[in-house]
Amino acid sequence: MIYIVLYARADVSYVCVPKESGGCGEPHRRPVIHGAPSPVFKLECQGCENYLRADIARAGNKRVRTVNSDHGMKLEERYLGLWGASPDTIPESPDEEKRREFMTQKTVTQNASTQTEAFGRIADALAGNTELIAKLAEMVAGQHAFGPGSPILPVPVDTDEPAPEPRQWQYPFGSVPAAEAHACLDCGVAIVRKEGQRGALPQRCVACKTKRTANRRKAA
Repeated sequence: MIYIVLYARADVSYVCVPKESGGCGEPHRRPVIHGAPSPVFKLECQGCENYLRADIARAGNKRVRTVNSDHGMKLEERYLGLWGASPDTIPESPDEEKRREFMTQKTVTQNASTQTEAFGRIADALAGNTELIAKLAEMVAGQHAFGPGSPILPVPVDTDEPAPEPRQWQYPFGSVPAAEAHACLDCGVAIVRKEGQRGALPQRCVACKTKRTANRRKAA
């Protein structure tokens, strides 16, 4: 014979449905394994099952109870629902519900503490690198000042070595800075800046420039 099975709540250890109510009249007890109550109390009795299934209809086939919202109710009206049609629909006992709520709140508190600690570490890391971030920002700003594609110039380094002297151009009458004298591109004669002369020095001397102009005229 096939019975419809019911599963008792964790705090139910005994049930007996009288024959007058449609039950078998025999007691059903939670199994004991090695001296301890079994975590599963499975009822397989057709007559008792028909009567006890009304408990599911009255309380609803719900696993979760509402301990905190039961204040002010009569004791016999609290924690309705003692049986479930499957292991997944067994109602929670008051102790199980309180433990679940405690563990849920504990998990929320631990997660909040972990997040706070993580944010604190990130803040400390950023505070320690404030100077480095400022230097990087300064380098990036300097690069944009030169325009797109401009290279990042090396950061000057303090040194005890003296700065190199400006390059000198040697010619028979002494030496002057390169910006003040250079050699003619054609004949190599010295072209020296005259007093009061402004602008860039010519690349060729007057004789070579005149000669090149005459040659272009002949060619034309």
